[in-house]
Amino acid sequence: MGNIELTTDLEISSALTRSTGNPYTKILGRAYSWQQNLNSDTYWIPYDTYIVGEKNTERYDGYFRVDVGITRKGGNLFGLEYDTYWQIMNLTRHLNTLSYTYRTKTDPLTGNQLGVERRPIPMFPLILTFGIKFEF
Repeated sequence: MGNIELTTDLEISSALTRSTGNPYTKILGRAYSWQQNLNSDTYWIPYDTYIVGEKNTERYDGYFRVDVGITRKGGNLFGLEYDTYWQIMNLTRHLNTLSYTYRTKTDPLTGNQLGVERRPIPMFPLILTFGIKFEF
């Protein structure tokens, strides 16, 4: 959104990021299958696999982030000029989805497998950072 100089050595900044979610391939279900292994005593080994839809036909939720920062300019250490800065990233603490994790949904009473359960993996939460920028 921009930078504003409050004084000659103090500046505040802010940024707003908004975008549509990235595409991903949807998991439609789960399949139970068998694989033949001729190198062991057990010739048939069961394994699980997910049934996937068409590639990149779904989108994650929209991305939204507000960042603010303050910079103090004009420091001098042994002849090197430096600025100190502090930033707050994701000020609104909006939950941005990085990916999804999937697991088999099971009925705890009967043990029956009910399908696939999806849970979002979030990106970073509210993050406070600070640093020193040297110019030489």
